Amino acid sequence: MTDITFVEAKKIMNGPANYFGPTLDEFLKQNPKALPWEVSDEKKLQMMKNQGKFNFFGPDEWDTFFHGKVDLSNIPSIPWSKEDLTNPVIKSPHFLFLGIDNMFFKSMTIPLLLQLFQGPKHPKIYYSLAKNSNSDINIRNCETKWYLMLVDGYGNPGLSFEELAFSLPIQYKPSHAIERVLGNILFYLINNMYLDSTLTLVNDVLDQDSDIAFISSFRTEGIFIDSGNTGGFGGIAASRRIESEIAERQEQINQVEKSINDIQNIWD
Repeated sequence: MTDITFVEAKKIMNGPANYFGPTLDEFLKQNPKALPWEVSDEKKLQMMKNQGKFNFFGPDEWDTFFHGKVDLSNIPSIPWSKEDLTNPVIKSPHFLFLGIDNMFFKSMTIPLLLQLFQGPKHPKIYYSLAKNSNSDINIRNCETKWYLMLVDGYGNPGLSFEELAFSLPIQYKPSHAIERVLGNILFYLINNMYLDSTLTLVNDVLDQDSDIAFISSFRTEGIFIDSGNTGGFGGIAASRRIESEIAERQEQINQVEKSINDIQNIWD
């Protein structure tokens, strides 16, 4: 249990502790002789992560944008401390949002979001191969809990999903598609831009014969859900674990290491 209030968390997430500037626009103003195409892709990506000025979406924001459409009667407390929020393990902007498990009394799934956000206005889902899938990506339901999610993907683009997942610090885990798509929608509502500015791999497949799914989003078209070769551009969507999950993950690692040692001892 933590002692942080929603107001305190919002102040932290929207403040300098969660800002790793400058943005690309700020950089160009600070360096008037610099030309956009002279900035490396790596620096541009880091700058794009700082574009969102609002990084908290809680019960008040849900009520503002979806009044009467979601149940806000039983909101869980934020499971991270002030230290967790002000000093993140991964030094990059995070988005703290409250996930909701249903809207209009329907489970919060990819099919529901496809139904609700396919109109002409943003935020919207522009294209999704998931609509043709009967796999877990469509069945998986968002939970009513807090998500502390990285803005954009983590890791070196070009690595496989497995390599990216293993490269995550123990405090983080790969995000599922429903969590990431909902995060993109909520982030857009308060920032007028999406959470993902490049291809981001998620912990789902469209079907048993397809590659890992990825999320992308474009200012003009909207959110894009697809699968296949990312062309070396994809990081991994990741969110912060809670303390019990970190302990469980550490125990799994300890068991694997013990098994490896036991096997090695056989040959000693």
